[in-house]
Amino acid sequence: PRGMVVISAAVCSKSGQPLVARQFVDISRSRIEGLLSAFPKLMDADSEHTFVETENVRYLYQPLESVYMLIITNKSSNIIEDLDTLHLMAKLVPSYCGSLDERAITRNAYELVFALDEVISAGHKEKVSVSRIKTLTEMDSHEEKIHEIVERNKQRGATETAKLKSKEIEAQKKMARTGSSGMGSMGGYGGGGSGSYTREPTAIPQRQETSYSSSPKASSARSSRPAKKGMQLKAKSSQSNDYLKALADIGEISDEPITNDPYDDAPAVEQVKKKDIHVEIDESISVVLTQDAALESMELKGELRVEILNPAFSHVFLALAKTNKKFQFRTHPNINKMRFNKESSIALKDTSKAFPLRTPLGVLKWRYTSNDEADLPLNVTCWPTPGKDMTTVNLEYELLQEHLDLQNVEICVPIPQGHTPVVEQADGSYEFDSAYGVLVWRLTVVDKDNANGSLEFILPYTGTTSSFFPVDIRFASTTPYSGVTVNSVNSVEDNSPLDYSSHIQLASNNGEYQVQFQ
Repeated sequence: PRGMVVISAAVCSKSGQPLVARQFVDISRSRIEGLLSAFPKLMDADSEHTFVETENVRYLYQPLESVYMLIITNKSSNIIEDLDTLHLMAKLVPSYCGSLDERAITRNAYELVFALDEVISAGHKEKVSVSRIKTLTEMDSHEEKIHEIVERNKQRGATETAKLKSKEIEAQKKMARTGSSGMGSMGGYGGGGSGSYTREPTAIPQRQETSYSSSPKASSARSSRPAKKGMQLKAKSSQSNDYLKALADIGEISDEPITNDPYDDAPAVEQVKKKDIHVEIDESISVVLTQDAALESMELKGELRVEILNPAFSHVFLALAKTNKKFQFRTHPNINKMRFNKESSIALKDTSKAFPLRTPLGVLKWRYTSNDEADLPLNVTCWPTPGKDMTTVNLEYELLQEHLDLQNVEICVPIPQGHTPVVEQADGSYEFDSAYGVLVWRLTVVDKDNANGSLEFILPYTGTTSSFFPVDIRFASTTPYSGVTVNSVNSVEDNSPLDYSSHIQLASNNGEYQVQFQ
């Protein structure tokens, strides 16, 4: 190889046996095996130098307890820069393997290889540090940790609410049995206790998505799903049946069974009939916005997977559309990285080998972060306006990436406990879930022809506006944000195009896309 390049990096035992080796240029297996096997013969344990040269290459090594960190370069390479590269790689070994034991290194070989790939690209050192490499390989998300804390707090709150509701209903049942004067039936007590405002016919119909009638019949149809967490309601005894009947009497649940749960965290995945070659493109996005639509953070992760179902079609390569340079791409260790960088194609390094059979193989991953609002797929604002005895809340959305078609969009606004919102105007459909205290605004499709919309609701609440946050946004799309597209799948033997099936999904799951109060 010409120029100043690193040919290979390896971790070797004291006897010179390679434990992990990563090549950064095109080189035959026999050639690299010969170079690695020659290292222990050339190394002088008593020498103060940490490099040795042959006619064609230079070996640079650093002792690490019972192993050596070794890099092989050509002789024209800058030895000062190569020593800096060597020291950086030596720091990665204990960081990714946990210890310098041979077994630990072998067990964590893939993680170490991924880290080495971030140091060297096409034989040349990248300007990275250990902490930067950690970020790139782990793709750690601060927003995910915040989301987990928020979810735990929500679970605690739901449990406490369920306990209070249980005690309240038990008290109502006892008073109904004693037949206290002036109390009337349990249904009358429950109706009076819930407040005259919540019984108004203009309140939002619960579990109704398409009807916006203001008639008493349409708006009195109140129902909600049983909570998944906290108190569980199961009709397995006469006591639990009485409990459910009490809930129905006070309008907390419907007498009809609930057959469909629209709040499942995982979006419905369209079933695709797989052909002999199946390709999947999967992207997930997490976003944190402030209440005035300022972008705090945005992170997109994607993966391209290939699955071979027929061994007759296991020797293939994928031709992709030209990739966007602003995304960080990482190929599987068995994929020809240089070919991907030059041609945007996915092919095995050794084309004589086959893709694994009936095993989805993640051949390409990508990541993108941004603090620019223009990069958002969907911008959502929430404006609570407090009044003397009412609060008006305005919601708006705007599609910023017109190449995306977003389906099953849900914008969920938390509602203060004990209050029922009244929607004044809405694009799309809506529903109030009293069990969770959430107003769900639903839009079947958001695309360039339906790029803007709004919803306005009021409720008799004069507390802090932070109670309406965080607003959770969920959607799915069959168009990738990154633009990663498979143009064709071709045979390695004659380059002929082959038939294949594909599944593409961009998704924002529960709690990953939020407008937060700040």
